[in-house]
Amino acid sequence: MGLSNDQSPLLGGDSLTCWNKKQSGIKRNLSYLLNIITIGIIAYLCIFAKHSDNDDNTGLSLNPQKKKNIVMMVTDGMGPASLSAARSFRQFRDKLAINDILTLDKYLIGSSRTRSSSSLVTDSAAGATAFSCALKSYNGAIGVTPDKTPCGTVLEALKLQGYYTGLVVTTRITDATPAAFSSHVDYRFQEDLIAQHQLGEYPFGRAVDLILGGGRCHFLPTSEGGCRADNRNLIRVQR
Repeated sequence: MGLSNDQSPLLGGDSLTCWNKKQSGIKRNLSYLLNIITIGIIAYLCIFAKHSDNDDNTGLSLNPQKKKNIVMMVTDGMGPASLSAARSFRQFRDKLAINDILTLDKYLIGSSRTRSSSSLVTDSAAGATAFSCALKSYNGAIGVTPDKTPCGTVLEALKLQGYYTGLVVTTRITDATPAAFSSHVDYRFQEDLIAQHQLGEYPFGRAVDLILGGGRCHFLPTSEGGCRADNRNLIRVQR
Protein backbone atom coordinates (compact mmCIF):
# COMPACT_ATOMS: atom_id res chain seq x y z
CA MET A 1 0.00 0.00 0.00
CA GLY A 2 2.84 2.35 0.90
CA LEU A 3 4.61 1.60 -2.36
CA SER A 4 1.46 2.01 -4.26
CA ASN A 5 0.85 5.40 -2.68
CA ASP A 6 4.45 6.52 -3.30
CA GLN A 7 4.29 5.47 -6.96
CA SER A 8 0.75 6.62 -7.64
CA PRO A 9 1.83 9.90 -9.26
CA LEU A 10 3.94 7.90 -11.69
CA LEU A 11 1.18 5.55 -12.80
CA GLY A 12 0.28 5.79 -16.48
CA GLY A 13 -3.46 6.11 -15.93
CA ASP A 14 -3.18 9.36 -13.92
CA SER A 15 -0.74 10.92 -16.40
CA LEU A 16 -3.07 10.17 -19.28
CA THR A 17 -5.96 11.77 -17.43
CA CYS A 18 -3.90 14.93 -16.87
CA TRP A 19 -2.93 15.01 -20.56
CA ASN A 20 -6.55 14.62 -21.66
CA LYS A 21 -7.54 17.54 -19.44
CA LYS A 22 -4.86 19.70 -21.02
CA GLN A 23 -6.02 18.76 -24.52
CA SER A 24 -9.60 19.51 -23.58
CA GLY A 25 -8.56 22.97 -22.33
CA ILE A 26 -6.63 23.68 -25.53
CA LYS A 27 -9.57 22.64 -27.68
CA ARG A 28 -11.89 24.81 -25.63
CA ASN A 29 -9.58 27.83 -26.01
CA LEU A 30 -9.24 27.21 -29.75
CA SER A 31 -13.02 27.01 -30.03
CA TYR A 32 -13.38 30.36 -28.25
CA LEU A 33 -10.72 31.89 -30.50
CA LEU A 34 -12.38 30.61 -33.66
CA ASN A 35 -15.73 31.97 -32.51
CA ILE A 36 -14.21 35.39 -31.88
CA ILE A 37 -12.52 35.40 -35.31
CA THR A 38 -15.78 34.33 -36.99
CA ILE A 39 -17.75 37.08 -35.24
CA GLY A 40 -15.09 39.62 -36.24
CA ILE A 41 -15.25 38.57 -39.90
CA ILE A 42 -19.06 38.73 -39.92
CA ALA A 43 -18.99 42.19 -38.30
CA TYR A 44 -16.44 43.41 -40.85
CA LEU A 45 -18.49 42.11 -43.76
CA CYS A 46 -21.65 43.76 -42.39
CA ILE A 47 -19.88 47.11 -42.00
CA PHE A 48 -18.35 46.82 -45.49
CA ALA A 49 -21.74 46.00 -47.01
CA LYS A 50 -23.32 48.97 -45.20
CA HIS A 51 -20.68 51.35 -46.52
CA SER A 52 -21.18 49.95 -50.01
CA ASP A 53 -24.91 50.65 -49.75
CA ASN A 54 -24.21 54.19 -48.58
CA ASP A 55 -21.87 54.76 -51.49
CA ASP A 56 -24.50 53.53 -53.93
CA ASN A 57 -27.21 55.66 -52.35
CA THR A 58 -25.15 58.86 -52.35
CA GLY A 59 -23.70 58.44 -55.82
CA LEU A 60 -20.17 57.96 -54.48
CA SER A 61 -19.52 54.57 -56.03
CA LEU A 62 -16.36 54.14 -58.04
CA ASN A 63 -18.32 53.20 -61.15
CA PRO A 64 -21.50 55.33 -61.19
CA GLN A 65 -24.05 54.38 -63.80
CA LYS A 66 -24.09 56.82 -66.70
CA LYS A 67 -27.40 58.59 -67.19
CA LYS A 68 -29.00 58.25 -70.61
CA ASN A 69 -30.83 61.58 -70.51
CA ILE A 70 -30.79 64.58 -68.17
CA VAL A 71 -33.54 67.21 -68.27
CA MET A 72 -33.19 70.36 -66.18
CA MET A 73 -36.19 72.65 -65.87
CA VAL A 74 -35.66 76.23 -64.68
CA THR A 75 -38.74 78.07 -63.40
CA ASP A 76 -37.49 81.63 -63.72
CA GLY A 77 -38.31 83.75 -60.67
CA MET A 78 -39.81 80.93 -58.61
CA GLY A 79 -38.61 80.02 -55.14
CA PRO A 80 -39.80 78.53 -51.83
CA ALA A 81 -42.16 81.48 -51.25
CA SER A 82 -43.89 80.80 -54.57
CA LEU A 83 -44.42 77.15 -53.62
CA SER A 84 -45.77 78.12 -50.20
CA ALA A 85 -48.29 80.49 -51.80
CA ALA A 86 -49.38 77.84 -54.33
CA ARG A 87 -49.71 75.21 -51.60
CA SER A 88 -51.81 77.45 -49.34
CA PHE A 89 -54.03 78.70 -52.19
CA ARG A 90 -54.71 75.14 -53.36
CA GLN A 91 -55.62 74.03 -49.83
CA PHE A 92 -58.00 76.99 -49.46
CA ARG A 93 -59.58 76.72 -52.91
CA ASP A 94 -60.16 72.97 -52.83
CA LYS A 95 -60.87 72.77 -49.07
CA LEU A 96 -57.98 70.37 -48.55
CA ALA A 97 -56.27 69.36 -45.33
CA ILE A 98 -53.68 71.74 -43.99
CA ASN A 99 -50.96 69.13 -44.51
CA ASP A 100 -51.87 68.53 -48.16
CA ILE A 101 -48.87 68.85 -50.47
CA LEU A 102 -48.19 69.68 -54.10
CA THR A 103 -47.11 67.05 -56.59
CA LEU A 104 -43.74 68.79 -56.74
CA ASP A 105 -43.26 68.22 -53.00
CA LYS A 106 -43.18 64.46 -53.61
CA TYR A 107 -40.07 64.81 -55.78
CA LEU A 108 -38.21 67.54 -53.92
CA ILE A 109 -35.05 66.06 -52.41
CA GLY A 110 -32.99 69.19 -51.80
CA SER A 111 -32.50 72.85 -52.52
CA SER A 112 -29.75 75.26 -53.51
CA ARG A 113 -29.12 78.92 -52.85
CA THR A 114 -28.73 80.86 -56.10
CA ARG A 115 -28.68 84.37 -54.68
CA SER A 116 -26.70 87.20 -56.22
CA SER A 117 -23.25 88.10 -54.94
CA SER A 118 -23.99 91.82 -55.38
CA SER A 119 -27.59 92.33 -54.31
CA LEU A 120 -30.26 91.17 -51.88
CA VAL A 121 -32.59 90.84 -54.89
CA THR A 122 -31.30 88.29 -57.41
CA ASP A 123 -31.90 88.77 -61.13
CA SER A 124 -32.28 85.89 -63.56
CA ALA A 125 -28.74 86.32 -64.92
CA ALA A 126 -27.07 85.78 -61.54
CA GLY A 127 -29.53 83.02 -60.65
CA ALA A 128 -28.99 81.16 -63.92
CA THR A 129 -25.21 81.54 -63.63
CA ALA A 130 -25.41 79.94 -60.17
CA PHE A 131 -27.36 77.06 -61.72
CA SER A 132 -25.08 76.63 -64.74
CA CYS A 133 -21.67 77.17 -63.12
CA ALA A 134 -22.42 76.35 -59.45
CA LEU A 135 -20.90 79.72 -58.54
CA LYS A 136 -22.60 82.87 -57.26
CA SER A 137 -22.06 86.05 -59.28
CA TYR A 138 -23.31 89.61 -59.63
CA ASN A 139 -26.64 90.69 -61.10
CA GLY A 140 -26.34 90.77 -64.88
CA ALA A 141 -23.49 88.24 -65.02
CA ILE A 142 -23.78 85.69 -67.83
CA GLY A 143 -21.58 82.66 -67.24
CA VAL A 144 -18.85 84.68 -65.50
CA THR A 145 -17.60 84.99 -61.91
CA PRO A 146 -17.64 88.27 -59.93
CA ASP A 147 -14.23 89.20 -61.42
CA LYS A 148 -15.71 88.57 -64.91
CA THR A 149 -13.78 85.36 -65.51
CA PRO A 150 -15.72 82.83 -67.65
CA CYS A 151 -16.86 79.81 -65.64
CA GLY A 152 -17.49 76.35 -67.07
CA THR A 153 -21.18 75.55 -67.49
CA VAL A 154 -23.01 72.28 -67.01
CA LEU A 155 -23.78 72.13 -70.75
CA GLU A 156 -20.10 72.51 -71.60
CA ALA A 157 -19.27 69.72 -69.15
CA LEU A 158 -21.89 67.43 -70.67
CA LYS A 159 -20.64 68.24 -74.16
CA LEU A 160 -17.14 67.17 -73.16
CA GLN A 161 -18.59 63.88 -71.91
CA GLY A 162 -20.14 63.18 -75.30
CA TYR A 163 -23.74 64.19 -74.63
CA TYR A 164 -25.92 66.05 -77.10
CA THR A 165 -27.17 69.25 -75.51
CA GLY A 166 -30.12 71.55 -76.07
CA LEU A 167 -32.00 74.61 -74.82
CA VAL A 168 -35.77 75.04 -75.08
CA VAL A 169 -37.16 78.35 -73.82
CA THR A 170 -40.36 80.41 -73.87
CA THR A 171 -38.44 83.66 -74.22
CA ARG A 172 -35.59 84.92 -76.41
CA ILE A 173 -32.80 82.38 -76.61
CA THR A 174 -30.39 85.26 -75.96
CA ASP A 175 -32.25 86.19 -72.76
CA ALA A 176 -30.42 85.93 -69.44
CA THR A 177 -31.50 82.46 -68.29
CA PRO A 178 -30.67 80.47 -71.45
CA ALA A 179 -27.65 82.70 -72.12
CA ALA A 180 -26.03 81.77 -68.80
CA PHE A 181 -25.96 78.13 -69.91
CA SER A 182 -24.58 78.80 -73.39
CA SER A 183 -22.36 81.91 -73.35
CA HIS A 184 -19.99 84.03 -71.30
CA VAL A 185 -20.40 87.83 -71.30
CA ASP A 186 -19.99 90.56 -68.71
CA TYR A 187 -23.58 91.74 -68.85
CA ARG A 188 -26.94 90.31 -69.85
CA PHE A 189 -27.77 93.00 -72.41
CA GLN A 190 -24.85 92.04 -74.68
CA GLU A 191 -27.25 89.87 -76.65
CA ASP A 192 -25.48 90.27 -80.00
CA LEU A 193 -22.35 88.72 -78.47
CA ILE A 194 -24.43 86.09 -76.67
CA ALA A 195 -25.86 85.02 -80.03
CA GLN A 196 -22.36 84.64 -81.43
CA HIS A 197 -21.27 82.48 -78.51
CA GLN A 198 -24.36 80.30 -78.84
CA LEU A 199 -23.45 79.57 -82.45
CA GLY A 200 -19.87 78.63 -81.62
CA GLU A 201 -17.90 81.87 -81.90
CA TYR A 202 -16.09 81.15 -78.67
CA PRO A 203 -12.75 79.44 -77.81
CA PHE A 204 -14.57 76.31 -76.59
CA GLY A 205 -16.78 76.21 -79.66
CA ARG A 206 -20.49 75.53 -79.64
CA ALA A 207 -21.82 74.04 -76.40
CA VAL A 208 -25.45 73.62 -77.52
CA ASP A 209 -26.56 71.34 -80.36
CA LEU A 210 -30.23 72.35 -80.44
CA ILE A 211 -31.79 75.70 -79.51
CA LEU A 212 -35.53 76.34 -79.64
CA GLY A 213 -37.03 79.71 -78.72
CA GLY A 214 -37.59 83.25 -79.88
CA GLY A 215 -35.24 86.18 -80.40
CA ARG A 216 -33.93 85.98 -83.97
CA CYS A 217 -33.52 89.76 -83.80
CA HIS A 218 -29.98 89.35 -82.47
CA PHE A 219 -29.05 86.95 -85.25
CA LEU A 220 -30.03 89.30 -88.10
CA PRO A 221 -28.68 92.71 -89.17
CA THR A 222 -30.80 95.85 -88.97
CA SER A 223 -30.91 95.90 -92.77
CA GLU A 224 -32.87 92.64 -92.67
CA GLY A 225 -35.24 93.51 -89.85
CA GLY A 226 -32.93 92.45 -87.06
CA CYS A 227 -31.10 94.23 -84.26
CA ARG A 228 -27.44 93.68 -85.08
CA ALA A 229 -25.51 96.87 -85.74
CA ASP A 230 -22.54 95.00 -87.24
CA ASN A 231 -24.59 94.07 -90.34
CA ARG A 232 -23.91 90.35 -89.83
CA ASN A 233 -26.45 87.65 -90.61
CA LEU A 234 -25.51 84.85 -88.23
CA ILE A 235 -28.20 82.55 -89.58
CA ARG A 236 -26.73 82.74 -93.07
CA VAL A 237 -23.24 82.16 -91.70
CA GLN A 238 -24.38 78.99 -89.94
CA ARG A 239 -26.02 77.64 -93.04
